[in-house]
Amino acid sequence: MLRFFRLVFFAGLVAVSGAFGAASAAPQQPSMTFASPVTGLALEHGSLWASIAGDDVVLRLDARTGRRLARIDVHRADLRALGGGTLAAGRGKIWVAAPVHVEGDPTVGDASGWIGRIDIRTLKLDLVQVHGARPAVVAVGRTAVWITGVRTLRRVDLATGQITKSVEFKRFLGAVAATRAAVWVTWGNTDQLMQVDPRTLAVRASIPVGHSSGGSSLAVAGSLVWAATDRGLVGVDAASAKITSRIPLPGASQVAFDGSRLWALADGGVYSIRGKTVTRRLSLPSRVYGNLAAAGRDVWLADEAANSLRRIPNT
Repeated sequence: MLRFFRLVFFAGLVAVSGAFGAASAAPQQPSMTFASPVTGLALEHGSLWASIAGDDVVLRLDARTGRRLARIDVHRADLRALGGGTLAAGRGKIWVAAPVHVEGDPTVGDASGWIGRIDIRTLKLDLVQVHGARPAVVAVGRTAVWITGVRTLRRVDLATGQITKSVEFKRFLGAVAATRAAVWVTWGNTDQLMQVDPRTLAVRASIPVGHSSGGSSLAVAGSLVWAATDRGLVGVDAASAKITSRIPLPGASQVAFDGSRLWALADGGVYSIRGKTVTRRLSLPSRVYGNLAAAGRDVWLADEAANSLRRIPNT
């Protein structure tokens, strides 16, 4: 059950020093606090979707105001669905990669998790149980859904939600993203970004982007795939698999693209990046971990330590 839900407001902190550009004063933005961490975020058609695994729920919120529009109790929708996980939006669905380990529950059996898809119009949940490596991170591509978990990459059919192919690698996998002709996967906390053939799941190239001690995060922006690393953002050309851009931003752990500019969670706050200009939009303690989602004028941050969800000023 969702034990606590509170809507408050905060004033975005925009003090900037050093080489970063200054942000203008922003109006108050909505912020929510929960009893459990927000484990997944996705933006789709003016709605913010948030997974709270500890309460077995996915919330649909107004992306501007934070007002709750719907609540999906996943275990009530399907007894095999426990917890939750990362989210991705695409093709009228919200996709869920949920790692679950339960002993002695006959409805779950020996499943290691589930892959779910929620219809954004009907809110109906359909799921497929996963056996083997637990699903961890999900991304939606043009022709398939891609899910990493432990050392396994899975390809999922967009129409049926069924797993159509999987491959196991020698190292732990992290973030995943999809472009027109490739799937991009980070090798956990190593410094490598892999370019994977979407048909065979063979590795085409391995690019040394740099170490990421805060996990890993990828974002596709036009022809570039951006990776968050300890030293900043690294842009890889999707066609050549070569590094073409670097943006210094110490402690970058999350990166997102709103359609016109990049956003990053890094030491000291949340930053927007347009060209070479980096602007701090929200000041935070030196190291914050969580999820970042951006689309159009909507940018949201889930802070894992504070169990909070807040909208970032985007002017």
